[in-house]
Amino acid sequence: MADRQVFIGNICNISIDKLRSYCETYGTITELTLNRDKENNIYHCFAFVTFQSSRCTCQFLADRPHCLNGEEIFVKRALPRFSASIPERLIVTNRLVVQDCYKYDPIALRNYFQKFGHIKKFDYEQGFVDFDDYDDVDRVLIGRPHFIRNREVLVTKYIPSEQTNRSTRSTHRSDPDEQEEASYPSPTRDVKLSRTIRIERHTSTEKLVSEVEGDDDDEEEDDDNLNQRYEELKENFEKYKQNKEIEISHLKKDLERTNRQLNDLTQEKLDHLIKTQQSFHQDFLARFSSDETSMITPMNEDYFPSTPNKLAKKRKLTTSGTIANSTTPNDREYDYYS
Repeated sequence: MADRQVFIGNICNISIDKLRSYCETYGTITELTLNRDKENNIYHCFAFVTFQSSRCTCQFLADRPHCLNGEEIFVKRALPRFSASIPERLIVTNRLVVQDCYKYDPIALRNYFQKFGHIKKFDYEQGFVDFDDYDDVDRVLIGRPHFIRNREVLVTKYIPSEQTNRSTRSTHRSDPDEQEEASYPSPTRDVKLSRTIRIERHTSTEKLVSEVEGDDDDEEEDDDNLNQRYEELKENFEKYKQNKEIEISHLKKDLERTNRQLNDLTQEKLDHLIKTQQSFHQDFLARFSSDETSMITPMNEDYFPSTPNKLAKKRKLTTSGTIANSTTPNDREYDYYS
């Protein structure tokens, strides 16, 4: 789902039906969510759209810019909350930061990240990788973790405030007041970004500028909402798990019953085959014992026929015996032609 969800901003004057019909021209939509203020029942000016296929998401982002009702809308990939921080989800930039870049081979780094998009500039000293499009940076973050030669490469978006603080802390200042001021974090890092978002486009990068509103009460409210959302997801997971366990138990019972039926059928066929063989064997023995004498004589005549010499000798012996024992000419004539 991480590579199929899109964030759409600047849609205050666009109805949900208009937005849905426009997005459906790129493919099937599985979910469309408009964030709403529960207390005032007011919809905010941004939405999340989830396409059924990641190919539709890529095509939707490739056809930027998009215009509805004569106004340009802002679109970007929605980074997952469980793997991306709040600044990474809000800031729009075409610069990727590779942590501990010196540990890796520069050619291997360039070749690896070049598959996500065209690299406009690669600063190996600072660990910056500048792409032509900010969507390439979002795709890199969605694809985390990354490994080069079995070593994990930690990457994040370029966040100006954090980079400024890092450079400030690494610089030795001569003025003690300036050092004390630099030791404190920027106040803009701990405030809540407004839900109303506007975009300023620049030549090299695109930054997300937000109106600042918020206090500790809003942060506590967000924590309560997250906790409530977590409990709901946990409850849904338990229900889903129980349903799957019941389904698996039913499948096991069906499998055991089918196995027993198969064994019974196999045993029945085997018993029938054994009975048939025994009956055939008994019938064969009965026939063989009753006709043993009549069966041997034809077999001898068939398989051991008399040769012409034996037939002549047999006739000679028969003739001489007949002449010696016979008393009439008719008998001798019968023996001659026999």
